[in-house]
Amino acid sequence: MGRSGRSATTTAAALLRMTGQIGTVAPGAYADLLVVDGNPAEDLSALLDPEHRLAGIVARGRVAKKLTGPETSR
Repeated sequence: MGRSGRSATTTAAALLRMTGQIGTVAPGAYADLLVVDGNPAEDLSALLDPEHRLAGIVARGRVAKKLTGPETSR
């Protein structure tokens, strides 16, 4: 994640007084994540084509949806 993405998540956590619980990927923290094929910090198109580039969704620290595609064995 780029500096602006980190800043947005950690600042939101601090404002909500939830530092260490949200806005971070760490043991014991709540995690909502999109797992994409690519690096959105370098190429935002990784987020713009979910049909082909979304590999999975993690909600509240648990895998909510694991997607598979013909090009990978996700």
